[in-house]
Amino acid sequence: MSDQNLDAILEEASLHFARGQNAEISGEDRARITAWRLADPRHAVAYAQVEHAWERAEALRGQRAPRGARGRTLARRWGAAAAVAAAMAAGLVFWLVPTTQTYRTEVGERRIVALPDGSRADMNTGTVLRVAYGNVRRVTLDRGEAHFHVAKDAQRPFIVAAGDASVRAVGTAFLVRRDGAAVLITVTEGIVALAVAEQGAKVNAPTQMLSAGAAAKIANGAISRAPLPAAALRQRLAWRDGAIELQGETLGEAAGEFNRYNERKLIVADAKVASLRVGGRFLANEPDKFVRALEAGFPVRSAPAPKGDIYLLSVR
Repeated sequence: MSDQNLDAILEEASLHFARGQNAEISGEDRARITAWRLADPRHAVAYAQVEHAWERAEALRGQRAPRGARGRTLARRWGAAAAVAAAMAAGLVFWLVPTTQTYRTEVGERRIVALPDGSRADMNTGTVLRVAYGNVRRVTLDRGEAHFHVAKDAQRPFIVAAGDASVRAVGTAFLVRRDGAAVLITVTEGIVALAVAEQGAKVNAPTQMLSAGAAAKIANGAISRAPLPAAALRQRLAWRDGAIELQGETLGEAAGEFNRYNERKLIVADAKVASLRVGGRFLANEPDKFVRALEAGFPVRSAPAPKGDIYLLSVR
């Protein structure tokens, strides 16, 4: 993925857009424009923003140019389009043309999304994000978990809404996870501002600051926070390597973690083993290896369950 900044991408998009409106453009040049748009998600977003902004400007003037128009009128109009796009490249685009998009991952899938401003969202299994960029860069985490690395922009705050939690950051990195009715926040770089929001929108509680190396839980309208040891931070981020790291969780909790990543479920069907404490690092998509490790080190046996699931039982 290119490290090209947003201003440069918008400027290049404006040039490609203006060139593409020329009816006499060669097929080779048109193919180059298409290849540029497909090379990076940010290119496609920027091109669409330029196109939409120009269409709005034309509508306001009542002078929408027909496709295929030629001659001096075309040159003048697309010269104006380049001027509009240049203003957009100066930072006006997000004020004029908000963009909204939904991203999702299926069970067991991880995905890295490049956001329009150069920020990045690393999405974990079973996650749904809604991104709406305008005067505020707003992301809604409908379910799942994502790690955000936020591009600096002091003029437009970056806000993640998740349940009744509101997380605001400028130039930082943090992890947000929805865990039932609770929301877990882990800051890996910089500082974020936390608040409790009504239905994930209207903030109605004092803001609390959370810095790198700390974590918080927002549940039942309250914020609880605590420092996070290095081992716990590593555990929370293990999924980015496709792993599950267990540090004394109960077997019931461990099974729940594996079930987040796999269609085949581990079913703890015996209360005698549910409270066993387990540890180790395992690949999230290899529950069978976890089960074999259990059977080798604990009084646990497995048995087939319907639909390919696995029962975990005590050894009688």
